[in-house]
Amino acid sequence: MFAKIREIEFFEGIFCRSCRFDRCLLGGMNFRTMQKFPNGIDINKISAMLNEKKHQLFEKAAKSQRYPNFGQYDVTIQQEFSSGNNKPEVELLQFLLYSDDKLLHIRYSETDISPNYYNKSMSDILNNIDGGSLSDSILAKSDMFSKRRRVPKSLDFFMQQLREGVEIKPRWVTIDSFLIIEMTKTMPVLGQLSFEDKIHLYSRNGLTAIVFSMLFYSKNLQGSDVLISPAGMSPILIEHDETANLLFYKHLIRITEFNLSRKEFLILRVLILLHTATTELSKIGFGIIHAELEKLSKTLLFYEQHKWGDAKGAERFANLMINIRPILNIGKIHKNHARSRANNFPTFMNSLIFENCEE
Repeated sequence: MFAKIREIEFFEGIFCRSCRFDRCLLGGMNFRTMQKFPNGIDINKISAMLNEKKHQLFEKAAKSQRYPNFGQYDVTIQQEFSSGNNKPEVELLQFLLYSDDKLLHIRYSETDISPNYYNKSMSDILNNIDGGSLSDSILAKSDMFSKRRRVPKSLDFFMQQLREGVEIKPRWVTIDSFLIIEMTKTMPVLGQLSFEDKIHLYSRNGLTAIVFSMLFYSKNLQGSDVLISPAGMSPILIEHDETANLLFYKHLIRITEFNLSRKEFLILRVLILLHTATTELSKIGFGIIHAELEKLSKTLLFYEQHKWGDAKGAERFANLMINIRPILNIGKIHKNHARSRANNFPTFMNSLIFENCEE
Protein backbone atom coordinates (compact mmCIF):
# COMPACT_ATOMS: atom_id res chain seq x y z
CA MET A 1 0.00 0.00 0.00
CA PHE A 2 0.99 3.61 -0.28
CA ALA A 3 2.37 5.79 2.42
CA LYS A 4 -0.40 8.18 1.42
CA ILE A 5 -3.64 6.36 0.63
CA ARG A 6 -4.37 6.04 -3.11
CA GLU A 7 -1.62 8.51 -4.05
CA ILE A 8 1.90 8.07 -5.39
CA GLU A 9 4.09 11.15 -4.98
CA PHE A 10 7.57 10.12 -6.01
CA PHE A 11 8.69 13.69 -6.61
CA GLU A 12 7.91 14.65 -3.01
CA GLY A 13 9.88 11.71 -1.70
CA ILE A 14 6.81 9.69 -0.67
CA PHE A 15 7.21 6.09 -1.75
CA CYS A 16 5.18 2.93 -1.39
CA ARG A 17 5.71 1.27 2.00
CA SER A 18 5.79 -2.10 0.25
CA CYS A 19 7.51 -3.02 -3.00
CA ARG A 20 5.07 -5.89 -3.60
CA PHE A 21 3.19 -4.79 -6.69
CA ASP A 22 0.37 -7.31 -6.26
CA ARG A 23 -0.46 -5.97 -2.80
CA CYS A 24 -0.61 -2.43 -4.16
CA LEU A 25 -3.09 -3.52 -6.80
CA LEU A 26 -5.25 -5.36 -4.29
CA GLY A 27 -5.11 -2.39 -1.97
CA GLY A 28 -6.60 -0.07 -4.59
CA MET A 29 -3.60 1.54 -6.31
CA ASN A 30 -4.67 4.20 -8.80
CA PHE A 31 -1.75 4.73 -11.13
CA ARG A 32 -3.51 7.75 -12.69
CA THR A 33 -2.53 9.79 -9.62
CA MET A 34 1.11 9.68 -10.73
CA GLN A 35 2.18 13.20 -11.55
CA LYS A 36 3.97 12.53 -14.82
CA PHE A 37 4.02 9.83 -17.53
CA PRO A 38 6.62 9.30 -20.27
CA ASN A 39 5.60 10.46 -23.73
CA GLY A 40 3.81 7.88 -25.86
CA ILE A 41 2.29 5.96 -22.94
CA ASP A 42 -1.24 4.70 -23.64
CA ILE A 43 -2.84 5.32 -20.25
CA ASN A 44 -6.13 3.61 -21.12
CA LYS A 45 -4.32 0.48 -22.27
CA ILE A 46 -2.31 0.33 -19.06
CA SER A 47 -5.48 0.85 -17.03
CA ALA A 48 -7.19 -2.06 -18.78
CA MET A 49 -4.17 -4.31 -18.20
CA LEU A 50 -4.02 -3.42 -14.50
CA ASN A 51 -7.75 -3.97 -14.06
CA GLU A 52 -7.45 -7.43 -15.60
CA LYS A 53 -4.44 -8.22 -13.42
CA LYS A 54 -6.31 -7.06 -10.32
CA HIS A 55 -9.31 -9.24 -11.19
CA GLN A 56 -7.00 -12.25 -11.58
CA LEU A 57 -5.40 -11.53 -8.19
CA PHE A 58 -8.80 -11.27 -6.49
CA GLU A 59 -9.93 -14.55 -8.03
CA LYS A 60 -6.67 -16.24 -7.02
CA ALA A 61 -6.98 -14.92 -3.46
CA ALA A 62 -10.58 -16.07 -3.18
CA LYS A 63 -9.86 -19.53 -4.55
CA SER A 64 -6.86 -19.96 -2.24
CA GLN A 65 -8.99 -19.44 0.86
CA ARG A 66 -9.59 -22.91 2.24
CA TYR A 67 -11.36 -22.99 5.54
CA PRO A 68 -11.21 -26.32 7.38
CA ASN A 69 -14.27 -28.51 7.68
CA PHE A 70 -16.14 -28.19 10.96
CA GLY A 71 -14.67 -30.50 13.55
CA GLN A 72 -11.28 -30.71 11.84
CA TYR A 73 -9.75 -28.70 14.67
CA ASP A 74 -10.88 -31.31 17.19
CA VAL A 75 -8.09 -33.55 15.91
CA THR A 76 -5.63 -30.73 15.26
CA ILE A 77 -5.97 -29.22 18.71
CA GLN A 78 -5.65 -32.57 20.44
CA GLN A 79 -2.49 -33.30 18.47
CA GLU A 80 -1.08 -29.86 19.24
CA PHE A 81 -1.74 -30.25 22.96
CA SER A 82 -1.23 -34.00 23.17
CA SER A 83 -0.06 -33.79 26.78
CA GLY A 84 -3.20 -32.02 27.96
CA ASN A 85 -6.04 -32.53 25.53
CA ASN A 86 -8.51 -33.13 28.35
CA LYS A 87 -7.84 -29.75 29.90
CA PRO A 88 -10.69 -27.20 29.97
CA GLU A 89 -8.37 -24.76 28.17
CA VAL A 90 -8.18 -27.12 25.18
CA GLU A 91 -11.93 -27.60 25.18
CA LEU A 92 -12.45 -23.83 25.13
CA LEU A 93 -10.06 -23.43 22.20
CA GLN A 94 -11.90 -26.18 20.35
CA PHE A 95 -15.21 -24.40 20.88
CA LEU A 96 -13.87 -21.02 19.72
CA LEU A 97 -12.29 -22.50 16.58
CA TYR A 98 -15.38 -24.54 15.76
CA SER A 99 -17.66 -21.51 16.09
CA ASP A 100 -15.37 -19.27 14.03
CA ASP A 101 -15.17 -21.92 11.30
CA LYS A 102 -18.93 -21.80 10.95
CA LEU A 103 -18.96 -18.02 10.92
CA LEU A 104 -16.29 -17.92 8.21
CA HIS A 105 -18.14 -20.50 6.13
CA ILE A 106 -21.20 -18.25 6.04
CA ARG A 107 -19.23 -15.00 5.72
CA TYR A 108 -17.28 -16.10 2.67
CA SER A 109 -19.96 -18.22 1.02
CA GLU A 110 -21.26 -17.04 -2.34
CA THR A 111 -24.76 -17.49 -0.86
CA ASP A 112 -26.11 -14.16 0.38
CA ILE A 113 -27.64 -13.82 3.84
CA SER A 114 -31.29 -12.82 3.61
CA PRO A 115 -32.05 -9.45 5.26
CA ASN A 116 -34.93 -11.24 6.99
CA TYR A 117 -32.33 -12.63 9.39
CA TYR A 118 -31.00 -9.28 10.59
CA ASN A 119 -33.75 -6.71 9.97
CA LYS A 120 -34.77 -7.10 13.62
CA SER A 121 -34.21 -5.55 16.99
CA MET A 122 -31.45 -6.73 19.29
CA SER A 123 -34.14 -8.28 21.49
CA ASP A 124 -35.46 -10.38 18.63
CA ILE A 125 -31.99 -11.56 17.63
CA LEU A 126 -30.94 -12.47 21.17
CA ASN A 127 -34.25 -14.20 21.85
CA ASN A 128 -34.10 -15.78 18.39
CA ILE A 129 -37.65 -14.81 17.48
CA ASP A 130 -39.01 -17.12 14.76
CA GLY A 131 -35.82 -19.14 14.98
CA GLY A 132 -36.32 -21.73 17.69
CA SER A 133 -33.98 -22.14 20.61
CA LEU A 134 -30.89 -20.02 21.20
CA SER A 135 -28.70 -22.86 19.98
CA ASP A 136 -30.46 -22.65 16.62
CA SER A 137 -28.61 -19.54 15.48
CA ILE A 138 -27.79 -19.03 11.84
CA LEU A 139 -24.53 -20.89 12.49
CA ALA A 140 -26.57 -24.05 13.00
CA LYS A 141 -27.94 -23.53 9.48
CA SER A 142 -24.56 -23.24 7.80
CA ASP A 143 -25.38 -26.14 5.47
CA MET A 144 -27.79 -23.76 3.71
CA PHE A 145 -24.80 -21.75 2.52
CA SER A 146 -22.77 -22.88 -0.47
CA LYS A 147 -19.21 -24.12 0.04
CA ARG A 148 -18.23 -22.14 -3.04
CA ARG A 149 -16.38 -19.01 -1.98
CA ARG A 150 -17.46 -15.53 -2.95
CA VAL A 151 -15.18 -14.03 -5.62
CA PRO A 152 -14.51 -10.39 -4.72
CA LYS A 153 -15.30 -7.77 -7.33
CA SER A 154 -12.66 -5.25 -8.30
CA LEU A 155 -12.35 -1.92 -6.53
CA ASP A 156 -12.93 -0.24 -9.91
CA PHE A 157 -16.33 -1.97 -10.06
CA PHE A 158 -17.35 -0.36 -6.77
CA MET A 159 -15.89 3.01 -7.76
CA GLN A 160 -18.03 2.95 -10.89
CA GLN A 161 -21.12 2.13 -8.82
CA LEU A 162 -20.36 5.03 -6.50
CA ARG A 163 -19.96 7.40 -9.45
CA GLU A 164 -23.34 6.27 -10.76
CA GLY A 165 -24.99 6.78 -7.39
CA VAL A 166 -25.78 3.08 -6.94
CA GLU A 167 -26.32 2.03 -3.33
CA ILE A 168 -23.80 -0.68 -2.54
CA LYS A 169 -25.37 -3.67 -0.83
CA PRO A 170 -25.05 -5.58 1.33
CA ARG A 171 -23.46 -3.49 4.07
CA TRP A 172 -20.86 -5.80 5.50
CA VAL A 173 -20.62 -4.05 8.85
CA THR A 174 -24.26 -5.04 9.33
CA ILE A 175 -23.66 -8.64 8.25
CA ASP A 176 -20.53 -9.02 10.37
CA SER A 177 -22.34 -7.50 13.35
CA PHE A 178 -25.19 -9.96 12.95
CA LEU A 179 -22.88 -12.97 12.49
CA ILE A 180 -20.76 -12.19 15.53
CA ILE A 181 -23.84 -11.71 17.70
CA GLU A 182 -25.21 -15.01 16.37
CA MET A 183 -21.93 -16.73 17.18
CA THR A 184 -21.27 -15.28 20.63
CA LYS A 185 -24.85 -15.61 21.88
CA THR A 186 -24.48 -19.41 21.75
CA MET A 187 -21.53 -19.36 24.17
CA PRO A 188 -22.40 -21.07 27.48
CA VAL A 189 -21.49 -17.96 29.48
CA LEU A 190 -24.05 -15.87 27.56
CA GLY A 191 -26.70 -18.48 28.29
CA GLN A 192 -26.21 -17.91 32.02
CA LEU A 193 -26.82 -14.16 31.84
CA SER A 194 -30.07 -12.26 32.11
CA PHE A 195 -31.35 -10.54 28.99
CA GLU A 196 -30.50 -7.14 30.49
CA ASP A 197 -26.89 -8.17 31.13
CA LYS A 198 -26.56 -9.46 27.57
CA ILE A 199 -27.80 -6.15 26.18
CA HIS A 200 -25.30 -4.24 28.32
CA LEU A 201 -22.42 -6.42 27.08
CA TYR A 202 -23.24 -6.00 23.41
CA SER A 203 -23.98 -2.29 23.80
CA ARG A 204 -20.72 -1.67 25.60
CA ASN A 205 -18.19 -3.64 23.56
CA GLY A 206 -20.06 -5.43 20.79
CA LEU A 207 -18.98 -3.03 18.06
CA THR A 208 -15.35 -3.20 19.23
CA ALA A 209 -15.37 -7.01 18.89
CA ILE A 210 -16.92 -6.64 15.43
CA VAL A 211 -14.40 -4.05 14.19
CA PHE A 212 -11.55 -6.10 15.66
CA SER A 213 -12.81 -9.10 13.68
CA MET A 214 -13.19 -7.17 10.41
CA LEU A 215 -9.66 -5.78 10.68
CA PHE A 216 -8.17 -9.19 11.51
CA TYR A 217 -10.05 -10.96 8.70
CA SER A 218 -9.11 -8.24 6.18
CA LYS A 219 -5.41 -8.72 6.83
CA ASN A 220 -5.07 -12.37 7.77
CA LEU A 221 -7.63 -13.95 5.45
CA GLN A 222 -7.70 -11.55 2.51
CA GLY A 223 -4.18 -10.13 2.61
CA SER A 224 -5.44 -6.55 2.43
CA ASP A 225 -3.75 -3.49 3.89
CA VAL A 226 -7.11 -1.72 4.25
CA LEU A 227 -10.35 -2.88 5.83
CA ILE A 228 -12.18 -4.78 3.10
CA SER A 229 -15.28 -6.95 2.84
CA PRO A 230 -15.51 -10.47 1.37
CA ALA A 231 -17.17 -8.83 -1.65
CA GLY A 232 -14.09 -6.67 -2.25
CA MET A 233 -15.59 -3.37 -1.09
CA SER A 234 -13.63 -1.07 1.20
CA PRO A 235 -15.20 1.92 2.99
CA ILE A 236 -12.07 3.88 2.19
CA LEU A 237 -13.46 4.20 -1.36
CA ILE A 238 -16.33 6.28 -0.02
CA GLU A 239 -14.40 8.48 2.39
CA HIS A 240 -10.96 9.86 1.57
CA ASP A 241 -10.18 12.08 4.56
CA GLU A 242 -7.77 11.63 7.45
CA THR A 243 -10.46 10.01 9.59
CA ALA A 244 -11.03 7.29 6.99
CA ASN A 245 -7.28 6.82 6.71
CA LEU A 246 -7.14 6.26 10.48
CA LEU A 247 -10.17 3.96 10.70
CA PHE A 248 -9.68 1.73 7.70
CA TYR A 249 -5.91 1.77 7.16
CA LYS A 250 -3.90 2.79 10.23
CA HIS A 251 -6.06 0.77 12.60
CA LEU A 252 -5.49 -2.33 10.48
CA ILE A 253 -1.75 -1.72 10.59
CA ARG A 254 -2.01 -1.33 14.37
CA ILE A 255 -3.78 -4.69 14.73
CA THR A 256 -1.21 -6.27 12.41
CA GLU A 257 1.60 -5.07 14.69
CA PHE A 258 0.22 -7.30 17.45
CA ASN A 259 1.14 -10.28 15.22
CA LEU A 260 -1.74 -12.38 16.51
CA SER A 261 -2.21 -16.04 15.77
CA ARG A 262 -5.75 -17.13 15.06
CA LYS A 263 -6.12 -18.69 18.51
CA GLU A 264 -4.88 -15.51 20.19
CA PHE A 265 -7.34 -13.49 18.15
CA LEU A 266 -10.28 -15.72 19.09
CA ILE A 267 -9.53 -15.55 22.82
CA LEU A 268 -8.95 -11.79 22.75
CA ARG A 269 -12.21 -11.23 20.86
CA VAL A 270 -14.22 -12.79 23.70
CA LEU A 271 -12.15 -11.02 26.36
CA ILE A 272 -12.99 -7.74 24.61
CA LEU A 273 -16.69 -8.51 24.40
CA LEU A 274 -16.87 -9.38 28.10
CA HIS A 275 -14.76 -6.40 29.20
CA THR A 276 -17.27 -4.04 30.82
CA ALA A 277 -17.78 -1.76 33.79
CA THR A 278 -19.02 -3.66 36.84
CA THR A 279 -21.75 -1.11 37.58
CA GLU A 280 -23.50 -1.96 34.32
CA LEU A 281 -24.13 -5.59 35.24
CA SER A 282 -26.25 -7.25 37.85
CA LYS A 283 -24.42 -8.74 40.83
CA ILE A 284 -25.05 -12.26 39.52
CA GLY A 285 -24.02 -11.25 36.01
CA PHE A 286 -20.78 -9.71 37.25
CA GLY A 287 -19.87 -12.93 39.05
CA ILE A 288 -20.53 -15.00 35.93
CA ILE A 289 -18.49 -12.68 33.71
CA HIS A 290 -15.63 -12.48 36.22
CA ALA A 291 -15.36 -16.29 36.31
CA GLU A 292 -15.41 -16.47 32.49
CA LEU A 293 -12.72 -13.80 32.16
CA GLU A 294 -10.51 -15.82 34.50
CA LYS A 295 -11.08 -18.93 32.41
CA LEU A 296 -10.25 -17.09 29.18
CA SER A 297 -7.11 -15.59 30.73
CA LYS A 298 -5.96 -19.03 31.91
CA THR A 299 -6.59 -20.41 28.42
CA LEU A 300 -4.52 -17.67 26.81
CA LEU A 301 -1.67 -18.21 29.30
CA PHE A 302 -1.86 -21.98 28.75
CA TYR A 303 -1.63 -21.49 24.98
CA GLU A 304 1.30 -19.04 25.19
CA GLN A 305 3.34 -21.15 27.62
CA HIS A 306 2.74 -24.27 25.56
CA LYS A 307 3.97 -22.41 22.48
CA TRP A 308 6.84 -20.37 23.92
CA GLY A 309 7.75 -21.98 27.23
CA ASP A 310 6.93 -20.76 30.72
CA ALA A 311 8.92 -17.51 30.84
CA LYS A 312 8.47 -16.28 27.26
CA GLY A 313 4.88 -17.47 27.25
CA ALA A 314 4.10 -15.46 30.37
CA GLU A 315 5.74 -12.41 28.79
CA ARG A 316 3.72 -12.81 25.59
CA PHE A 317 0.55 -13.25 27.64
CA ALA A 318 1.22 -10.04 29.59
CA ASN A 319 1.84 -8.07 26.39
CA LEU A 320 -1.39 -9.31 24.82
CA MET A 321 -3.42 -8.40 27.90
CA ILE A 322 -1.92 -4.89 27.78
CA ASN A 323 -3.02 -4.62 24.13
CA ILE A 324 -6.68 -5.03 25.05
CA ARG A 325 -6.83 -1.36 26.03
CA PRO A 326 -5.64 -0.05 22.61
CA ILE A 327 -8.14 -2.35 20.89
CA LEU A 328 -10.95 -0.98 23.06
CA ASN A 329 -9.83 2.52 22.11
CA ILE A 330 -9.95 1.59 18.41
CA GLY A 331 -13.52 0.39 18.93
CA LYS A 332 -14.44 3.65 20.66
CA ILE A 333 -13.15 5.69 17.72
CA HIS A 334 -15.12 3.57 15.24
CA LYS A 335 -18.25 3.89 17.38
CA ASN A 336 -17.95 7.69 17.49
CA HIS A 337 -17.47 7.74 13.73
CA ALA A 338 -20.56 5.59 13.19
CA ARG A 339 -22.59 7.88 15.43
CA SER A 340 -21.64 10.87 13.30
CA ARG A 341 -22.99 9.25 10.13
CA ALA A 342 -26.70 9.27 9.30
CA ASN A 343 -26.83 5.68 8.08
CA ASN A 344 -30.04 3.72 7.84
CA PHE A 345 -28.86 0.72 9.85
CA PRO A 346 -31.14 -2.14 10.94
CA THR A 347 -32.71 -1.64 14.37
CA PHE A 348 -30.33 -3.98 16.21
CA MET A 349 -27.36 -1.81 15.23
CA ASN A 350 -28.67 1.01 17.42
CA SER A 351 -27.73 -1.00 20.50
CA LEU A 352 -24.18 -1.45 19.19
CA ILE A 353 -23.61 2.11 17.99
CA PHE A 354 -25.64 4.28 20.35
CA GLU A 355 -25.51 1.92 23.37
CA ASN A 356 -29.29 1.97 23.42
CA CYS A 357 -30.14 -0.56 26.12
CA GLU A 358 -33.85 0.26 26.16
CA GLU A 359 -35.43 -2.04 23.58
